[in-house]
Amino acid sequence: MARNLTAQDRASLIRLASTLPVGSPQRKAILAGLTKKATKSKFATDPQEMADVLSLSLKKGQDYSYEDLLGILVEESGTRQAARYLESAIEILVSDGILRRTPSGYRRG
Repeated sequence: MARNLTAQDRASLIRLASTLPVGSPQRKAILAGLTKKATKSKFATDPQEMADVLSLSLKKGQDYSYEDLLGILVEESGTRQAARYLESAIEILVSDGILRRTPSGYRRG
């Protein structure tokens, strides 16, 4: 029987995935499950869910343009509707200290 994930469940899975090596089968499975669940839910209109997915997808110390971030979200969500809420997701990541604004765009801290 399928059950809905609570925000605490999602946060726990995201924290777990962030401890696994990038590209590992376990990390991919967790993220795929969260992405499928998010796509079925209101992912494309929830800036916090978008921020969570972005934070897992961004490499530390790497620069990103706005278009890069949009591309990641569109790929993860499967819809261009995500573009409407990208700025809100970016603001969450900046306020949490995960992203820094740079003259050329953004940098993962």
